Amino acid sequence: MRVFSYSTEIIDLRLIFIFLSGIVLLLLYLIAENPFKSILTIAMLIWFIFVGVLLKKLWPYIKGDNGELDVARTLKKLPKNYYHLRDFLEGQKGNTDAIVVGPTGVWTIEVKNYKRGTITFKNDILYNDDTPLEKALSQPYAEAKGMEDHVKNSLGISLQVNPVLVFTNPKTRIHFGLGKQRGVYVIGKKWLLELIQNQNLGHPLTPEQCILIKEEVKKYTSAI
Repeated sequence: MRVFSYSTEIIDLRLIFIFLSGIVLLLLYLIAENPFKSILTIAMLIWFIFVGVLLKKLWPYIKGDNGELDVARTLKKLPKNYYHLRDFLEGQKGNTDAIVVGPTGVWTIEVKNYKRGTITFKNDILYNDDTPLEKALSQPYAEAKGMEDHVKNSLGISLQVNPVLVFTNPKTRIHFGLGKQRGVYVIGKKWLLELIQNQNLGHPLTPEQCILIKEEVKKYTSAI
């Protein structure tokens, strides 16, 4: 069973609707005669207002999906013995943006595409400049624990899944290195491949385990 990103599906459908409805209105306007042109002019004005409101509502989702696609392109550069999958979704739980299974272990990746700023950590909370990111660490940590439970319950394999929080805006400043913040790796996109390939965690997976875990996780993801 494949499960695809809910937000991506809804965005695509709405953008298609906007595009087609705009073409229909334009064609009707071009072929219409008075007094219908006046009516269609009002309809087109309403259409433009509707499009503006809708795009404003969808923009955070579009921006987030762009960040996920950016990370997906980066993960494609991993060697062939690493497997990259997207949008892990099991039952009613929230989805994990990306999963990597490879010799260095299993990695769950949460992607954030925020505006430029400096990411700091104080009082157990991440901040982007002065804006607190309340769930920025608890979400990827919970996703990793959920993946651990899934792999153990499904395959009987006990392992430590590595949670990663990736900020894709290249102008975002992060100075944590490859250390963890409250159990989560917090990095910029440019450090993602180095983290996954070179972090010595002491729990390597065999090629057989990688394939087994990948095939199980793939049932609940959109594979790339």
